[in-house]
Amino acid sequence: MKKQKLLSDRISIPITIALIISFTMSCGKSFLDKKPDSALVIPQSLDDFQALLDNYRYFVQNVSPSLNQTAADDLLISDAGLKALQAHERDSYIWSKDLQMFSVDWDYPYRQVFYCNIVLDGIETIDVSDQNRKMYNAVKGMALFLRAQAFFALSQTFCEPFIPSGNNESLGVPLPNTSDVTKRFDRGTVAEVYDQIVSDLTQAVELLPEKTVYLSRPSKIAANALLSRAYLSMGLYEEAGAAANDALNKYSTLIDYNALNMSSTRAFPLALSAGNAEMIYYSSLILNTFSSSAQTGVAPELYSQYEVSDLRKSAFFINKGIGILNYRGSYSGDAYLFCGLATDELYLIRAESFARKGNIAAAMQDLNTLLVKRYKTGTYVARTAPSAQEALAIILTERRKELIGRGIRWSDLRRLNREPQFSVTLKKTVDGKEISLPPNDLRYVFPIPLSELAYHDIPQNPR
Repeated sequence: MKKQKLLSDRISIPITIALIISFTMSCGKSFLDKKPDSALVIPQSLDDFQALLDNYRYFVQNVSPSLNQTAADDLLISDAGLKALQAHERDSYIWSKDLQMFSVDWDYPYRQVFYCNIVLDGIETIDVSDQNRKMYNAVKGMALFLRAQAFFALSQTFCEPFIPSGNNESLGVPLPNTSDVTKRFDRGTVAEVYDQIVSDLTQAVELLPEKTVYLSRPSKIAANALLSRAYLSMGLYEEAGAAANDALNKYSTLIDYNALNMSSTRAFPLALSAGNAEMIYYSSLILNTFSSSAQTGVAPELYSQYEVSDLRKSAFFINKGIGILNYRGSYSGDAYLFCGLATDELYLIRAESFARKGNIAAAMQDLNTLLVKRYKTGTYVARTAPSAQEALAIILTERRKELIGRGIRWSDLRRLNREPQFSVTLKKTVDGKEISLPPNDLRYVFPIPLSELAYHDIPQNPR
């Protein structure tokens, strides 16, 4: 993948001013009840619409909710660190039934949806010709991809998990499909949410270019990768494997961790300026106090699973002398936790799909292709498995070790808790007292922020 150039300043001044005005008008109101007036936003050409989607720093922002990362069990915080967190972060961490959501994990994705809908509505007024068709398709595909990404992030936070054999009629999230501020959207069903995600991504696969210059712009490969992640969360493992395979057939590069500079503050380079060979699409979790605290470190039981010759121990974690192994392994190369799309995740998804189909040889081949790049040269012993079930168990263990810090663990817990052999009761110790979260508990679904409910009459999630 080519080096990334920051795009946040490429949006034109008139559009920026109009967007700032419109966004300011929405402050203090629900993002679904009182959105910015699209009449104030003036993009008219394909260049304008592309610039609007590129302005990720201020409006679209390739970011996703982060409180489910706080609630998961891979990273733990000390009692002193916990006391320093804001109330919503602390209550997320301890799975409080009284959690009152901070609005940012809800507002950011819906901000993304709104601006994507501006683009999708606006480009319908453009005449498509042989000269502009390529750009037209790329812009439309990007808007569909970003909208699907936002809906998927919302589904993993505010919806019950998708049940492959169920009717999935439980409440999902609102699904705005237009920038018309006069239209209101109630909560759809879980089935409708995932139908929208899959529909948007399926269209994006057809429209997006094979590759892009900028990591913050999605490609056809990225759309297949996100589709693979979505199918995995749904428990549709054959479809997840097929989408991962489509992506890997186009791009399959892996980093050899032996080439990393482990003595630097962060082992991975700044993705948006120096690039990252595994990265397909850049996105990050919303930065919060929990993830940036020096009091937050890897769970001891997870750290103990890394072997001595496993270079991920050094690449991912650092001991700053306070008895806590801080996570430093974000593919962003900085304090932001990378939650985008990369080839290592695709190898793991395809391996899991193979294992669930009983293809042990293919499953272990994918896993070994990945892991040999993670161990000191000459020390890796290829994994083998006598049964598909054991292969699956090995792959899921390595999946947790490889994808730590990417906001994926919560989604995995939600889907795997439906399988008795993989379900777990999460446990944390706070002020000497053990607290727990049983499998399939109501608290695996976050409450909708009260600021949203104050302006939008939709049902709250039970806790």
